[in-house]
Amino acid sequence: MNNTDKALNSIIKQNDMRVWMNTPFLLGNYVYSTDAHSLIRFRKEDLSEIYKECSKPNNAEYASKLYNVEFKDILEIKVNDLKKAIDKVPFVEEYENTDLEGKCNECEGSGEVEWEYEGHLSDFDCPVCNGEGSLTESKRIKTGRKVKDEGYFIDINFSRLRIAMIEELIKIASILNVEKVKVVNQTKPNSGIIFKVGKGELIMMPVLLTDEQNIIQRFESLSVQKA
Repeated sequence: MNNTDKALNSIIKQNDMRVWMNTPFLLGNYVYSTDAHSLIRFRKEDLSEIYKECSKPNNAEYASKLYNVEFKDILEIKVNDLKKAIDKVPFVEEYENTDLEGKCNECEGSGEVEWEYEGHLSDFDCPVCNGEGSLTESKRIKTGRKVKDEGYFIDINFSRLRIAMIEELIKIASILNVEKVKVVNQTKPNSGIIFKVGKGELIMMPVLLTDEQNIIQRFESLSVQKA
């Protein structure tokens, strides 16, 4: 597996709902991979592995159509500048969801409640805990670690990208050993932005232009005007 294969596979995330996304797929002269937020492709001759056609041809065809746009050099960004921008993101406490089991207060842990009607008494399964006598509650607890605050963003011209997207862009550039990435297609704030990363062409979806106060840095080209 060469570096282009590694980059192609780097954005794959296990998706039980969309199994066809779990492996790269071949369509024409290109091999694609996606995690539903990012989409990358390489020419098949630049890859060392053999990839199969997508099991969902309609989805694959839609993915390929996203590249049927004009490519031009819009903005060049140094990978080190992206890393410096990421370093500005503040750290916060990390939390994880943990299931805690406790006694049901309605039945006091017995699993049964007493029902009375006109002097007649009967026991029934507790309707709160379904007769289990206990309840499972999901709580967020601190892990003791610090993580980057996901509520910050980086603007690239008029597109706003999550920090996680920028970290993914940096990771792909690092795998491909490139020092610069290029924006080669960008049309509207709510449309995908296409980066040229080495031999790869990467589409990333921006977020809504909100939370202006949480923009950590902007990379701008004077030649691009907001649509």
